[in-house]
Amino acid sequence: MIVLALPIAGLLAVPAQESASGGVSEFSGDGCLGTSYYLRLDLVDEAAVTAERAILGEVERLRRLLDRYDEASEFSSLVPGEPTRTSTELFDVLVACAEWRERTGGAFDAAVGHLETLWRAAEVAGAPPTDEEIGARLAEVAEGRWAVDDGVVTASPIALSLDALAKGYILDRAARAAVNAGATSVVVDIGGDITARGEAVEVMIANPGESADNGAPLAQIRLKDQTVATSGNYLRGFQVAGERVGHVLDPRTGKAVDGVQQASVIATCGATADALATSLLVLGPDEGIALVKGVEGAECLLVLAGGSLRATAGWPETDPSRLAALSPRDEGWPVEKQVRVDLLLEKPKAGGRGRGRRRKSGSYRRPYVAVWVEDEAGEPVRTLCLWIQRERWLRDLRRWHRLHKDDRGLIDAVTRPTRNPGQYQLVWDGLDDAGKCLPLGKYQLVVEAAREHGTYQIARTDIDMTQERTRIELEPNVEVAGCTVSFGPPAASKPVGGAGDAR
Repeated sequence: MIVLALPIAGLLAVPAQESASGGVSEFSGDGCLGTSYYLRLDLVDEAAVTAERAILGEVERLRRLLDRYDEASEFSSLVPGEPTRTSTELFDVLVACAEWRERTGGAFDAAVGHLETLWRAAEVAGAPPTDEEIGARLAEVAEGRWAVDDGVVTASPIALSLDALAKGYILDRAARAAVNAGATSVVVDIGGDITARGEAVEVMIANPGESADNGAPLAQIRLKDQTVATSGNYLRGFQVAGERVGHVLDPRTGKAVDGVQQASVIATCGATADALATSLLVLGPDEGIALVKGVEGAECLLVLAGGSLRATAGWPETDPSRLAALSPRDEGWPVEKQVRVDLLLEKPKAGGRGRGRRRKSGSYRRPYVAVWVEDEAGEPVRTLCLWIQRERWLRDLRRWHRLHKDDRGLIDAVTRPTRNPGQYQLVWDGLDDAGKCLPLGKYQLVVEAAREHGTYQIARTDIDMTQERTRIELEPNVEVAGCTVSFGPPAASKPVGGAGDAR
């Protein structure tokens, strides 16, 4: 299965089947709505490139209309109190925000932006806002509503945020742009929220309590002519007087919510999925699930603060065992032990090497990386990661390719997009690639990296599982600036991904 998700997204998508035409193109990159993107189209060659440009062009066009962080956007240019005939798109989003505020009893409210400014000020002041200050903001929110009528918008004098709905709206329009460009099957993944049109894809939703990049997903679903959006309240927040306050605020109280860690929503409309995912964090499980039941075609999965799960009856889990407790291990590998690999990818300070016209001074391409485990005989037993941008360049990872080039199933199962420079964590739970538990013993960990306009590097180290604990630091190289391998009890889990946009 080919992964369609970005490095730290909460959603990983893989095609359930090849398109009928057999021609598929994939594109990925950064800087789309401030995050990464992945596109999969049933087009090839120039038609695929034209569709990609159409998609990214539509996303950028809508960003210029809806972006609250861009002072030049149409939304930011609205003058408070002055009736303005806006673009159809901005009007539609503001109408949808008003409708969701009504539908959720105020749990969803674009005016939450006015409350966010209060908590940002509290970060600077080093003290939480008082109840009086929060009450004053809530009164201003109640009095400072914007108005929409027949294409005319009268802006509010208070700060508004369209973030909890606009990205889903943009996803829908981006998929429509692909269809208009000739695609009959398209997957658009922006910041971990995914829309699939035409072809069915399987989407894996990351576990908010799993810190490893290759950690087991929380759930796996099949998506067709739908959008899935995930919101979480554990990645970002306000640091006030040394304490973290979740960034998702209840517009009705002005305070952070804490009952739900993560909410994933499937809907036929991207804006609906987006709005519901945020609303569920505020409403909590009972009210939230009741709300979702009233929306045709919508389903949800919630991770509560204590780690327990709640889902609507129609949640399309393709592998129910993922939602169950972990099964007892086979004999041989203690469940309380794991191998952890901490990798540091660091962008070289100088430009890499290159050939002829293809080389650009100072150019940088994210490296292809494979990390795997071999037994004492040198036979591969488990691939922990395979990060590549284009599969046709897999041969650049020379040893991994030589070992696995004919294993189509494994390649599809473990492939992930390339990663930006930064710190990443991988874990090995003692299972082989087929899911069978391996005996404790001596193994070798191999780290291979290759980069266009860069270098080829391979490093390896022995791991002795017969010891109670072990910790090894590999020699740094040009592509992998640091790599620490440890064996012992699992580290305390801290979420470092898994909520999509994590609004």
